[in-house]
Amino acid sequence: MSRSRVLSGRWFGASPWWSVGSWLGGDAWWRGSSRVPGTVRGPGVGGGTGALVASAAALLVLTAGANMVSPLYPLYQREFAFSSLTSTALFATYSLVSVPALVVFGAAVERVGPRRLLLWGLGVSAVASLLLVGAEGVGALFAGRVLHGLALGAGTGAGVAVVVARCSSPERGALVAGVVFVVGGAVGPLGTGLLASFAPAPLSMSFAVHVVATVVVMGLVRRLPERSGPLRGWRLAWPRVPRVVRRSFVVGGVNGWVAWAVVGLFLALVPDLLRSEFGVSSPVVSGLVIGVVMACSAVAQVMTPGLRPVVAQRVGVVLLGGGLVGLALPVAESGLWVLGAAAVAAGVGHGFVYWGATAEVESVTPRSASVETTSALYVLFYLGAGVP
Repeated sequence: MSRSRVLSGRWFGASPWWSVGSWLGGDAWWRGSSRVPGTVRGPGVGGGTGALVASAAALLVLTAGANMVSPLYPLYQREFAFSSLTSTALFATYSLVSVPALVVFGAAVERVGPRRLLLWGLGVSAVASLLLVGAEGVGALFAGRVLHGLALGAGTGAGVAVVVARCSSPERGALVAGVVFVVGGAVGPLGTGLLASFAPAPLSMSFAVHVVATVVVMGLVRRLPERSGPLRGWRLAWPRVPRVVRRSFVVGGVNGWVAWAVVGLFLALVPDLLRSEFGVSSPVVSGLVIGVVMACSAVAQVMTPGLRPVVAQRVGVVLLGGGLVGLALPVAESGLWVLGAAAVAAGVGHGFVYWGATAEVESVTPRSASVETTSALYVLFYLGAGVP
């Protein structure tokens, strides 16, 4: 049986493509038929739907927190009088911190358990937002970004592990995790832009709301299944890629790096571009443009499973190139619509490539190496988002 037929059956099953249940595993996802390695079933949220919702909510809150600062950069520049270079460094900090955090904590998922890691990551994310609520200088901004990057790196492997385990196939789990990941990237900037434009305390309100949301999600995560045994020691284990996966990993990893690099450029440059080229410093406009990029990515990921992963990546790379061309044009002369079209192209291209890369790698990765391979793939994604 061809891989495309296998993937098609796993994605769609007997349910229509527009059914949410078909994304999450047909009629099996709510029964808790999948088990997280090394865990036992707990009450309430511990099994089935609750575990999926709790882990997805944790990923959403962590990614929203890591991306919510972008629309505020022009306001911070005016408040603290720092350069565009400092603004770009602030954006890149969380991505670069997430990489070593993912390496360190990705190895701990099987030994410590996803519940502990998610709670730890959420706690650190809440502290980061509390720090940014009262930020009085550039140092506090960098400290908050470091803590958000640490939280995201610690929680990614654990959250993805639970989502994948609670879905009927690794590929479907990769889709759900991927959509949640980019939806968080859209909700964070867009919510921040709205609160900064229409709520009091524009530099603080969004982070205060994030703290409250994080505490609520921690309550859900506390009821996840716990490990079925005492806490075991663990040692640092670098992400590894089995030999059978390496060809798909290299192709998907390079394409995913490019996809996240393009999105990273949009997230880092759009607020400053709007201010310098159009005289628009409103956080809601910046948040809207950034939110469009991530929202288009989420929609594209939902629509792509009808394609073969390699085809999705090829189409996505072409669209990413179109987005970069639009970003490089003299937008002040071409008009704001060019920037909007570039954002849509980049977002859809990112969704195609992100889904294609993760689906291709997940489809050939042995279950025994899933966590290590996923961690290695996300290392490339984070480097793509931060380094360029």
